[in-house]
Amino acid sequence: MNFSIKFFINNISGMGKILFTAIAILLASNAGALDFYNYPESFQPNTVTIDIGFAGYFLDKGFEAFFPKMKFDLDYMLPVGLPFALGVYMEAPMPNLIDFGPRISYHINFDIENFDLYFLYCFNLGFLRNAELREKGYEPVEIRYFDFRGGIRYLFGGFMGVVIETGFHLDYIMIGAVIKLH
Repeated sequence: MNFSIKFFINNISGMGKILFTAIAILLASNAGALDFYNYPESFQPNTVTIDIGFAGYFLDKGFEAFFPKMKFDLDYMLPVGLPFALGVYMEAPMPNLIDFGPRISYHINFDIENFDLYFLYCFNLGFLRNAELREKGYEPVEIRYFDFRGGIRYLFGGFMGVVIETGFHLDYIMIGAVIKLH
């Protein structure tokens, strides 16, 4: 299959298109301040953040208001010279089915105080959960071994703020709180 922008635009939902357009406008409006090599001002090396939020799903008819999925992330900005962070995530789509695993992200500096734009790769360790489900006689659930996502964070007062992050294949968006620990 040949990947193109046209293919991408035609295969995401209406709310996904709005999110994509908003991020594109943000990137274009601040392109002069775009810095791929330095850490964002509020997210320097050795910064630890916790994201806690709820996710709603993108449907063909729009955004579903019911929030069935809870999400928790813990990230550590690595002191390696480039703005990489290493972390873990946990998503609970249903009470007994939890997705979890490591995540690595790259943060882009826009020279906007307290703002963080990042792209990340998540690896799902759901095969461990499925082994236990099989052992207990339950049907295993889908495993998403890899997942590329994007997100933004904005801090109010320097230590607490809001986070918005996309989900697997833009099928949901997580909205929540971010707490900067260090």
